[in-house]
Amino acid sequence: MLERAETTRVQTDHRALPAIAALLSLVLFAVSANIVFAALLTVSREFGVPAEAFANVAAVQFAGFFLSSIVGGLAADRHGKRVALQTGCLCVFVGAGLWAGARGVPAAYLGGFVMGAGGGVLESMSSALLTDLFPARRKFYLNLSQIAYCCGAVGGPFLMGWLLPRGVSWRWFFAGTSAGALALLVLYACTRLPATTTRHPDDTSVPRSFPPVRAYAVPCVVIFFYVFAEMGAVTFMRSYLQGSLGAPENWAIYALAIFWAAMTLGRLLCAFLPEGHAYELSIAALLAGSASCMCLQAFVESWVGSLGLFALTGLFFAGTWPLIVGMAASRQPEATGAVVGLTVACGSLGCVVAPVVLGMLFGRGHSGAAFMLKGACLFAACFCLVLSRRRWKAAE
Repeated sequence: MLERAETTRVQTDHRALPAIAALLSLVLFAVSANIVFAALLTVSREFGVPAEAFANVAAVQFAGFFLSSIVGGLAADRHGKRVALQTGCLCVFVGAGLWAGARGVPAAYLGGFVMGAGGGVLESMSSALLTDLFPARRKFYLNLSQIAYCCGAVGGPFLMGWLLPRGVSWRWFFAGTSAGALALLVLYACTRLPATTTRHPDDTSVPRSFPPVRAYAVPCVVIFFYVFAEMGAVTFMRSYLQGSLGAPENWAIYALAIFWAAMTLGRLLCAFLPEGHAYELSIAALLAGSASCMCLQAFVESWVGSLGLFALTGLFFAGTWPLIVGMAASRQPEATGAVVGLTVACGSLGCVVAPVVLGMLFGRGHSGAAFMLKGACLFAACFCLVLSRRRWKAAE
């Protein structure tokens, strides 16, 4: 009995440091992604580029995210997740450094692509690492990981909203992100991952063929629609509130922090969803609520009311992303790196498409149409989940 307790304690100890590293990876990725949105207007003014046009840097950033999520997932299943995560740290270190020293649009685009490539590995493989470490508590730990993400997403914009109007250069935030990536790289170098988080190419437990399309098609479609809407919210939130509704500059930036704070609260609640509860039903309910908020934005004319709807949207968005990733991992637990990487990569396509499509609508003054489009995408994702639940259960 004592030996069994000691073994359990040792296994838990071996999982503690990798879990902390995984959570810090989400914090770093959140900071690297959201400081771009918070700095968008300031950087566009300095470079002499319209904010709507410069928003395409987010598309470039998440193009790198898309590629690295797929490649990183396949490489992690073959060579181990620590190597993949260290590579992600290195990319964020270099990309954020390029941003910090950028003197024009080309350097910012290059820095965005490299930093996005690192972010793709950090987000997807840290999530896959947590599903490997805690296979019986996926909902709890994936929501916990996204709470860590929200801490970075809230902290970065909050500091920028406080310091940018006081004359602090936006470059310092990218330099700090680069330094954080270097520190995380050192942490992973000192971390020993349990054997269960890596797989040898000859391991017979690894499927010999890629999982059937029905195992990942719905998670990929749903996460694309969800991320399209979320990216559309965070990318244009500041410019819409400040430029279209006349919100004060600090409140327009604080809106990002409020949005992620509401999402943090929602994810804290979603972390305690029963593990056996159907993923599809939980995700569909959250999507329906957020879709309704998006559609209501088209009819609100006060920046205070719009900010309130953005906060409510963040609350509904809450557990959507971690639950979708958990659903994908549960459908193919033998190859979490590849399946989670593919799912997250499809989500990143929403990040690529949203700034381009929604940028045209917001840039031409069609903000109502932009919000209705985001709401329609969320309702479409909700419909896909409800339709697929019975078919997936029958296939099982």
